Amino acid sequence: ERNVSVELTTSSATASESSDYSQLNHFVLTFSTGLSSQCAIVKILDDTVLEANQSFSITLSALSNPEVVYIPQETDVAEITIREDSFDYIEVAFEKDFYHVSDEAQWLQVCIVIVKGELERNVTVELDTIANNNQTNQPLDSDILEAHMLHFLPGQSSYPPNNKQCELITIINDDIVEGNETFELTLSTTLYPKVVIATSNTTVFISPEFVDTVAIGFSEELYMVQEGDGSVEVCVNIDSGSLQREVVVSLATYPNTAEASVDFSPLSADITFGATTSQHCLEISILDDTCLEDTQNFYVALSSTDRAVTFTPGRQNSSVDILEDMDYVEVKLDSASHTILSEDDTMGSGNSVEVCLLVTGCFERNFSVNLVTSSRTAVYGSDYPLQSMRVEFEYEVGQPSCGSSGNCTQMCIDVFAEYDEILEYNEEFALRIVPLDASVKPQDPNTTTITIIDNDYVSIGLAGNKYQTTDDAGYVQVCAELVDGELERPVTVLMTTMDGTATADYVPLMSKELNFVSGQSDHMDRTQCLNLTIMDDSILENTEEFYVHLNYTPMEDRAVVFIPPLNSNSTIYIQEDQSDSVEIGFLQPQYYITECDQCTVEVCVGLLEGTLEKSVTVKVESQDGSSEYGLDYNVVYLNSTLNESQSVSCFDVTILDDTCLEPSQNLSLHLSSYEDAVMVEDHPSTTVTIFEDSLDFVEVSLLKEVYEIANEDDEIGDGGRIVVCTVLQGCLHRKAPFRFFTREDTASEGSDYVPLDLTLNFGSESMTQSGSGEAAFLQSGSDYISSGDYSSGALFEEDDLICVVIQSQSDSILENSERFSIFLDMLDPAVHIEQPSNSTITIIDNDYVEVGMQYSEYITTEGEGSLQVCVEVVSGVLERNISVELSTYSGTASLQDYWSLNAETLIFQSGQVLQCIYVNIIDDSVLEWNETFSIKLNTSLTSIVRIVSEESSITILEDDVDSVEMNMHSMSLIASECDCNISICVEFTDGILERNVSVSLSTEQGTATSPDDFLGIHSRELQLTRENTAGDLICTELSLVEDMKTEYVEHLTVELQGVEERIVLVGTRNYSSVAIVDNDVVEVGLEPGDFESNEIHGGTDTVTACVAMKTGALERTVQIDLLTIDSGYCKAGFDYVIPNRPYVSFLPGEAGGVKRCFNITVVDDVIVEDDEYFSLMIQPSSADDSESSVQVLAKLDAVGMSIAEDPLDGVIIGLSSTKFKGYESNGYVQICAVIVEGHLERNVSVELQTVKTSKDSATIFDDFSPITNEVLVFLPGSTAGTEVCFDLAVVDDDIIEKDEILEIELTTDEDNVVGLGVTRANVTIEDAGNDKLYLTMNVTSTNVSEEAGMGTEQVCVQRSPAVMEKEVVAFISTVNETASAGEDYIPLENEPLVFDNSVFVICHDLLTMDDSKVEGIETFGLMLESNDPAVVITNGYIQVSIIDRDIDPFIFVIIIVSVVLFVFVILICLVLSIILAFCFCSRRGRYKFGGNNLSIQNTYVVTGGLNDTLKADPKAGENMDLTVVPNPSFEPAPICDDGEEQKTSL
Repeated sequence: ERNVSVELTTSSATASESSDYSQLNHFVLTFSTGLSSQCAIVKILDDTVLEANQSFSITLSALSNPEVVYIPQETDVAEITIREDSFDYIEVAFEKDFYHVSDEAQWLQVCIVIVKGELERNVTVELDTIANNNQTNQPLDSDILEAHMLHFLPGQSSYPPNNKQCELITIINDDIVEGNETFELTLSTTLYPKVVIATSNTTVFISPEFVDTVAIGFSEELYMVQEGDGSVEVCVNIDSGSLQREVVVSLATYPNTAEASVDFSPLSADITFGATTSQHCLEISILDDTCLEDTQNFYVALSSTDRAVTFTPGRQNSSVDILEDMDYVEVKLDSASHTILSEDDTMGSGNSVEVCLLVTGCFERNFSVNLVTSSRTAVYGSDYPLQSMRVEFEYEVGQPSCGSSGNCTQMCIDVFAEYDEILEYNEEFALRIVPLDASVKPQDPNTTTITIIDNDYVSIGLAGNKYQTTDDAGYVQVCAELVDGELERPVTVLMTTMDGTATADYVPLMSKELNFVSGQSDHMDRTQCLNLTIMDDSILENTEEFYVHLNYTPMEDRAVVFIPPLNSNSTIYIQEDQSDSVEIGFLQPQYYITECDQCTVEVCVGLLEGTLEKSVTVKVESQDGSSEYGLDYNVVYLNSTLNESQSVSCFDVTILDDTCLEPSQNLSLHLSSYEDAVMVEDHPSTTVTIFEDSLDFVEVSLLKEVYEIANEDDEIGDGGRIVVCTVLQGCLHRKAPFRFFTREDTASEGSDYVPLDLTLNFGSESMTQSGSGEAAFLQSGSDYISSGDYSSGALFEEDDLICVVIQSQSDSILENSERFSIFLDMLDPAVHIEQPSNSTITIIDNDYVEVGMQYSEYITTEGEGSLQVCVEVVSGVLERNISVELSTYSGTASLQDYWSLNAETLIFQSGQVLQCIYVNIIDDSVLEWNETFSIKLNTSLTSIVRIVSEESSITILEDDVDSVEMNMHSMSLIASECDCNISICVEFTDGILERNVSVSLSTEQGTATSPDDFLGIHSRELQLTRENTAGDLICTELSLVEDMKTEYVEHLTVELQGVEERIVLVGTRNYSSVAIVDNDVVEVGLEPGDFESNEIHGGTDTVTACVAMKTGALERTVQIDLLTIDSGYCKAGFDYVIPNRPYVSFLPGEAGGVKRCFNITVVDDVIVEDDEYFSLMIQPSSADDSESSVQVLAKLDAVGMSIAEDPLDGVIIGLSSTKFKGYESNGYVQICAVIVEGHLERNVSVELQTVKTSKDSATIFDDFSPITNEVLVFLPGSTAGTEVCFDLAVVDDDIIEKDEILEIELTTDEDNVVGLGVTRANVTIEDAGNDKLYLTMNVTSTNVSEEAGMGTEQVCVQRSPAVMEKEVVAFISTVNETASAGEDYIPLENEPLVFDNSVFVICHDLLTMDDSKVEGIETFGLMLESNDPAVVITNGYIQVSIIDRDIDPFIFVIIIVSVVLFVFVILICLVLSIILAFCFCSRRGRYKFGGNNLSIQNTYVVTGGLNDTLKADPKAGENMDLTVVPNPSFEPAPICDDGEEQKTSL
C-alpha cells in the first residue's frame, strides 16, 4: 500500500560491458500501490566479432528497509547468456596470390591472413599441398604433405600485424638450370560459415637458383672481313653448363671506328638456346663504300637478363675488323707544264712556281705520294734543288667526301730553281707523281715539264782601247773578251770599224760576228779575236787612225749581253812605212741604194797608195751581177782621171725602177789601168747593191669564200674531202711566203677535220712549204682538180694557183652541219693578203641514231600514282635535237578509268641518251584484278632516227595501298600480375572494305615467358567484314599467370601481322608492349648492436653492423644501399671507411631472418679532434629498382655511431721566427705562432708572454705593453704552416733613440700539443726615423771680407728641442763656386757635428784668405748633410760671398769719368726728347723687329713679356728661327723720317 524500491546491477562474466551489453548500474525499480511487477531493459550489443556464447548476471537488491522488502536468495541473481548469431564470421585467405621461391632457398614461409573480421575464440583452418605431376622439384616436408592445422587465437583480427598464422615449407635444390616449377597449396575449414575461405588455393613457383648457370660466348674474340665481302658471320656458343630450359641472349652491334649504317648494318637480335642447341650463327651485313680508309672495326656484345646466363671470360664482347678492299683515290697534277719565270728573283717574278696536286675520290685516312724529278736539259743540283718530296694528304674529321664528281682536295708546293750565274738556254726538268701504294692511282697529267727561264747575262768588251800597227803589217789582231760571267750557250757580238783619219788604209768591218761558245767564262778562255786587214797606200803621210766598235746582235740584246761603255770602242793607229808605191782603186768596196726611177748613186775612184805627180787615167766599166742592164740600171763605161790636186774622181750610176717583186740586185763595177805604174790590184772593183723598194708587192687571195664537204665521210661515195686553192697576182722574181691554216668554229680540230698549218711560197722557179700536215707537190693539167686521189693536206700548184686538199673526219655522231675556217696570213710585208683571205668550209653530217623503248614490259601498282616509261638512244651519239612520238593502246585497262598519259612527244637534246615520261596511274580504291595496256614508239625523222623496240606492255597490279590499314590500339599496356585476362585490341584505322580481310596476333617472349607469366598465342586471326568501318576495334583476350614471385617488371610483345599480302597495311603501331608489374615486397631493417669505436694510434678499429630481412621472401636480387651522414668534422674516407661496395644484396631464395653483416673501419687520422659521430642509414637502392620491392621498417632504418678520439694524436706548435721586428710608429709588432707539424679539427691554444732578461733594452710601459699568458687559438681546419698572430703594443715616445729589444716566450698546457718548436724570440722595436730631429744651418753674414785681420764670420747648426737617447752626427762641408778653396778661403771637409741630449748649437769659423788681387765678388757654398734617418735638414746649403776691397787706381779714374759722362748723356737725352715731341708726324711710323734669323751665342732667349725660355745655351754660331711678338703694351716712338727704320732693343 505504499511505494517500495529495489535496485538492479549488472556484472560481467564472459561478456564485456559496453561491447556485448549495456551496463545497469544501480538501476531503481519502484513498486507502487497496485503495481505487482516492474521491468528493466538490458541492451544487447552486436559487435560482429566471432566469439563463443557470452554471459553476464543481474543482481537484485532492496533499497528500502530489508525488513520491508524480502528478496529470496535463489531469486536475487539472474544469469544471462548471449548466444552468437549467425551473422558473425571471419574471412581468411592466403597472404599472397602466389609465392615465388628460389630452389636454393631452404624453406618457404606461407601465411594465412584474416581478411575480414575479429576473433574472440579459437578457430582452425587446414593447409594442404597438391603436387603437379609434371614437376620434378617437390616439397619433401612430411607434415606439409599431409593436412596441417593452423590455429587462429582470440584477439587476432584483420588488422596487422596480429592478422596471420604462418607455416614453413621445405624447398630442395637440384642444381639444374631449368624452368619454373609449381605446386598448389589448398586451404579448407570445417567451421563454415563461421570461417569463410576467401582464396582456397594458391600456386608456389619454384625458380632455378641463380648460381646454376651456363657460360655463353662468341666463337672468336676477333672476326676479320674484307669490306667487299658483303657480310661476316659471327657465332655464339655454349661453352660450359647444360640446359633443361630455354635461355635468351641478346646480341647487339656497337660502332667504334666503323660507323653504323655507313660501314655496316646495325644488328640487334635475340638468340634462344635450348636443351638441344649449343651454337647460333648470325650474318652481319658489311657495307662497301668507295672511300679510302684504314681498317675499321665495330663491336658485337652479348647481354642477357636471365640470371642463369653467364658469359665466357673474354668472349662476351668480340671485335669485327673490316679490312679495306681495293678502294683508291686518283691524283693528278694541275697542268702538264709549268714555268719558273726567272732563275732568281731579280725580275720580281720569283724563282719558283706553284705546282698543285688534285685529288679525286673519297678518303678517310691519311695517304702520301712522292713527287720525283728527272733531268732533261736542266741538271739536278745545279739548276734545281728538288730530287724527291713526300706529299702528305691529311684527313680531317668532318671534311666533305667526294666521289668522281670532281677534285675535292688540292695540295700545292713551291718548286724552286737554283741561281747559277751562268748564261744558258732555258732549261727543263720533269716532275712526276710516284704512288707509294695501290691506294693511289695517278691520272693524266701525272707528269709536268717545268721550264726555267734563264735571266743571266754576260759582260763582253774589247780587250784594249788602243792598238798600234804599220801599214805594211798586213793586219792587226783585235780581241773581245768576256769581262764578267760564264757561258753554257753561244752568244754573238758584232764588231764594226769606223773611219778616223785613216779611210782606205784598212779593210772595214760591217757588223762582223764574234762568236763566244759554251764553256768560256771570265776566268777561263775569255777572248775571241779578229784580224783586221791593214792597207799599205804607199803614200808618205802621218800616222792615221780608225776605230773599232763593239755592238749587240739583233738576236741577243741587252738582256743577254752587256757591253760596258768603256769597253765598247778601241782606236787603231797605223804608222806609215817607207814605200813610195801608188795605188788607185775604188774608194768603197760596196755601195747601197734603194730601187728608184732615174736616181743615181755616186761611185768614186781615188788615189789609194803613193803620191801623184802627174795625171793618170783609169777605166771604169760595168758588168752584170744579179741585175739586168736595161731593167735595173744604165750601162757604165768611162775614164776617170786623177792628178796631183785631184786624188778622187767620182761619177754617177743611174738606177732604174720596175714593179716586180724581186730580191736585192748587185751591179759590179771594174777598174783597169792604162799604165803599169798605176796599180789597181787592191781595189779593182766595187759593188752597187740595189735594194728592193717598199712599193713592189704581189697579192695572194683564196679562190672562193665558201666550200662544202658534201658528207662527213665517203660512205655514200661523195665527199669526205675538199680542194681549197689560193691565187697570185703581180710580178714575182723571188719567193713570196704566206701562211695557210685552219681554225675551229662549230667543227673541232682532230675530231671533225684534219687541221692544217702550212707556210707556202709562191716562187719564180719552185714552190716550197713547211708546217703541220704532210703535203705532196702534185701537178694537174686539167681545168678541174679533183680531190679524190689526194690525202688530207695534199698540196699542188696549177698555173697561178696553190691548192690544198682538206680532209673531214667521220665521228659517227648525229649532229648538225658543222663548219670551220681556213685563213691566209701575211709573213712578208711585200706579200699582200687580199680578200677573200678566209673561207668557210661546211661539213654536211650523214650519221643516224637508233632509238627504242627502254623496257618491253613494265609492272606497277595501282597505289604508286605514276609510272616512269623511258625511251633510250640504243646506238649512236647525239649532238643535235631529235623528237619521237608515243602512242597508247588500251588493253584490259581503259584510258579513262585506269591511266592517263601526261606527254606524247619526247625531244632528245644534244648529248641525251634517255628521255622519260610519267604515266598517271589512277587509284580507284576498289579491290580488283590486274589491268594492262601498251605504249608504242614512232618518229617522223626517219632519215636520221631508226626505231627499234617500238612497244612496251604495262601491267597495273592491285596493291595494299588501295585496301585497309590496321594498327594496334595501344603500343604500351601495363598490367598487375594476376591470374586474369587482359584485352588486346586492334584498331581499323583507314580504308573501305568491300570484302573480308584478316590480321593475326602473336606473342613474343621478352623477360616474361610463357606459360610461366602468360599463356602465349600464335597467329590468332581477327577478321574484319564489310560492316566494319574506320575506327572500329577488334579485341581478343591474353591470359596472365600469377607466379607468386617477388621479381622485376617483366615484358612481352604482341605483334600484329596481315594475313593477306598486299591487302592489309599494318601501320607503324604494329606491336603492343605489355609490362607485367610485380607488387610483392620484403621488409628489412638494421640489427641493434654496439656501435661505439675508438681511434687506435697507428692502427684501425672495426664496427660490425648487420642488415636483416625481417619478413618476406625473395625471388630476385634486391640491393640495400648503405649511407652515412657525417656530423661535424667526421668525414667518410678520413675518419672511417665503409666497404668498397656501399651496399648489401639479398639473393633470390632468401627469406625473413637472413642477415648481411659488414665491417666499418675506423682510421687513425693523426688529427687532433674531439670525439666524432656519424649515422649509418639504409635505403632500397634505386640502381636496380629495389625501391619497389623493399620496405625499410621504421625505427630500424638508421643507427648512430661514435668514434672516440685517439689521445696520442697531436701537433707541434712554435713561434714562426726567432726574431720579430716592428716600427715604433706603427704602434705594434706582430708576433706569430705556427703549426710546425700536424692537423687540427678542434680548437687548440698556446700562451704567449713577455719575459724580462738582462739583454733587454726596451722598458715596460715606456716602450711596450707587457703581456701575460696571451692565448693564441688555432681553429679547426688548421694544418702545418697555419699561423695565428698577436699584435704586441709598442709606445711611440717621440724620443730620438736606438733600436730596443725585448723577449717573448711561448708555452702551452694542451695535452694534444705534443711538442713545441721555437719557444723564445727577440722582438726589435725600431725608431726608423719616425721621431725627427730638425737641423738648421745659418751664418752670421753671407758677405765675408777678403782681408785678413778684419775678423771672421761663423757658420752655426742648431737642432730642434727633441729628447735624445742617442747621439746624432751631421757633417758640414764647403763647396767651390767662383772662389777657390785654399786660395780664397780655408775649406771644411765633412767636419762632424755631434749632437746629444745636452748639445743644441754647434758653430765653426769661416776663414778667408787675402790674395791682394783686384777682383770681383767670389762665392763658395756651405753644405750640411747627415746619414741618420731621424735627421731632417732645413736650409742645408748657403752661398757665401767674399768681398774684395782692393782698388785699382786706373779703375778709380775711369769711374769718375764715367759718372761725368753719364750726367752729360742724361742732359742730351732730355733735349732730344723735347725735340722729338715737337716733330710728331701725322702718319704712323713703320717698325721692324729684327729679321727671321738670329745668331745667338751663350744667351738665354725668352719671348718678350712672356718669360718663356725658348732655348738654353745654344751652340755658338747656331742659327735658329725666332718669331718675335711685340709686347702690346710697348709702343716705340713714331719716326718722322719715312726712310729710316726704328730699331728697338728687346
